[in-house]
Amino acid sequence: MSIVFLAVCGVIWHSHGIPQRYPQLVLIDNAALSLQLDPCHIHDGIDQPNLTPRCYGASGNRPAIALWGDSHAAALAPGLRRIVNTAGYDFAQLSKSACHPMSDVGLDRRSISPSAECIRFNRHVLDRLETDRRIRIVILVNAWGHMFSQPATVEAVVDGIVSQPGSRTQNPLQIASLQFLETSIRSLLADGKQVVVMEDVPEFSIDPLANYRTIRIPARHTLAKWLGEVDDNHQGLIDPELSSKNTFAIKQIRNIIANLPGATLVDLRQEFCSQPDRCIYRKDSALLYLDHQHLSPAGAEYALRDFHIPLASAR
Repeated sequence: MSIVFLAVCGVIWHSHGIPQRYPQLVLIDNAALSLQLDPCHIHDGIDQPNLTPRCYGASGNRPAIALWGDSHAAALAPGLRRIVNTAGYDFAQLSKSACHPMSDVGLDRRSISPSAECIRFNRHVLDRLETDRRIRIVILVNAWGHMFSQPATVEAVVDGIVSQPGSRTQNPLQIASLQFLETSIRSLLADGKQVVVMEDVPEFSIDPLANYRTIRIPARHTLAKWLGEVDDNHQGLIDPELSSKNTFAIKQIRNIIANLPGATLVDLRQEFCSQPDRCIYRKDSALLYLDHQHLSPAGAEYALRDFHIPLASAR
């Protein structure tokens, strides 16, 4: 009996819990893995974008649309790629983890080691975007609030940053980030590109995937109900994480875009939040998030369901 028991345990262990019991969860886990292994999304240790045809589909005769941003951009890429290709454009994904889409902003390398790498990456990206005439639209996606997540002691190692009116409450990192974001957008506009800046999707203090697993796995669900940790009536709505840094970042970015003709701001948050304090993380049986901040492929489709771009043939 002991041998049989150990054999059963061994089978469960080696099969990672027999995931075939819950095919929907397997699909979600595979989606999370695909984001981590996305060859078009650059991680630490690499300072140049992937320009292979799979990731930089701007080598033919068709006009192209480029996505520039961090891991939030990579999570949005599956839905955006479909929309772009359907409209008759090629699609270029230029994303790197924790690397904000702006050129020449540097941080104290003692505090943030990948910063120099991010600077080089963004210089390569901006040079490519400015010189490639096939790219007509550049879409910027980023966890904007994360730009200001470093302590006020972090210094920006850039020249020519001066104090601005009303900026006394901002540390040098904030000032530099906003200046170089605006400069990068202006540079793209000057080269005849249309720029679309997308506000970030809501983040949550809990993990939507863990919540979803609890609902979908009967044993976990029963235990969570007994402990009062799950509400079957919330219909996929939970409280978002309200961050003052996110609020500040969006306010500043809106101010920047308002003064830049040719640049457009798209609010993705409104697609998820019917109320300021209630946002959706799943739609029926479809999970819209892979973790507390990154969209699933289904979430990318949901976020962009009202997003439209002009047909390539009409430009």
